[in-house]
Amino acid sequence: CRSRAALSGTSGPLAMACREAGLPLQVLPRPTLLDPRNALALRRWLARDRVDLVHAHLPLVGALARVATRGLATRVVYTDSEHMRKIFMRLLRPLGVYLHPETPPLPIDPNEAARAGAILIEHGVAPDHFPLVGVHVGSGPNFYEVPLKRWPTQSFARLCDAPIERHGASIVFTGKGNGERALIRETMALMHHPAIDTCDRLSVGELLALLRACHLVV
Repeated sequence: CRSRAALSGTSGPLAMACREAGLPLQVLPRPTLLDPRNALALRRWLARDRVDLVHAHLPLVGALARVATRGLATRVVYTDSEHMRKIFMRLLRPLGVYLHPETPPLPIDPNEAARAGAILIEHGVAPDHFPLVGVHVGSGPNFYEVPLKRWPTQSFARLCDAPIERHGASIVFTGKGNGERALIRETMALMHHPAIDTCDRLSVGELLALLRACHLVV
């Protein structure tokens, strides 16, 4: 069994650890991981060396590996399914620090809850209306300027129309800033039923109160 590592650069602790372990390094040609030239280079290396298995760490690397191995016999595995906060906490384990975070209590000011409720009443949604569905369509670009985890607005529109038609749900959108405001408007324009847009209208406490009032949050 032979191993090698493909990295986006020759510096950094991971590259140093690979060199200390005697692992051959393949350096991707472009520093931006999602550059198509990286997938092509990785594909050439995998085919040339007849690599049987690629272990990818983090979802973005897994996506790159799957693109590079399309049509090859090489298998791609991705084993790290923990949330990123837990992944970062694992970095402290070699120092003897083991963290087991608990969900902190988030008290809601009654005045903020009242203001959030007033927005719903303003749009004809009674305090006891069921179901109330909160939807956040925004997922901004990552550090590669690509919104990898953003669902299409057409899909959000269909999703929001369904509980309205089946269960008489009220849909309330949340968001912050110009980018998310545009996504909400685009989604609402594609819907067949009206919804509530609270983008840039809520403080942190009011948003928390609204989410707590929702029976479902997407």
